[in-house]
Amino acid sequence: KNIEMANWNMTSTFLSIELPLLLLIFPLRVEMGLKDERKNAG
Repeated sequence: KNIEMANWNMTSTFLSIELPLLLLIFPLRVEMGLKDERKNAG
């Protein structure tokens, strides 16, 4: 039980830090990828 709680705390901390970063970075990456594709296609 204690180990599970520790793991959950680690996970929730990780998510609270990483998830916003991913949500910020991912759309930017997608947009850059789309721009590159448009350049290549055009």
